[in-house]
Amino acid sequence: MRCDLNGKPARAVERVTAYDDLLASILQARLTQVTVDQNNDMRKIAAWAARATTGVTRRSPGGVGADDPGKPD
Repeated sequence: MRCDLNGKPARAVERVTAYDDLLASILQARLTQVTVDQNNDMRKIAAWAARATTGVTRRSPGGVGADDPGKPD
């Protein structure tokens, strides 16, 4: 009794490998998108923090540079 599968297992392995490669590419692309989104969010947060800090120092009594040692009295 001879079992001839006509290369079906090899084709199945090739298909599974191709799907695995495709899925890995899709996941990598999504990870890249998430990373870019996170970077953009961090930039926005940093910009808001800088604005908030700058606004506080401008309004505070004496402010930044009130006692500038470079200015003659």
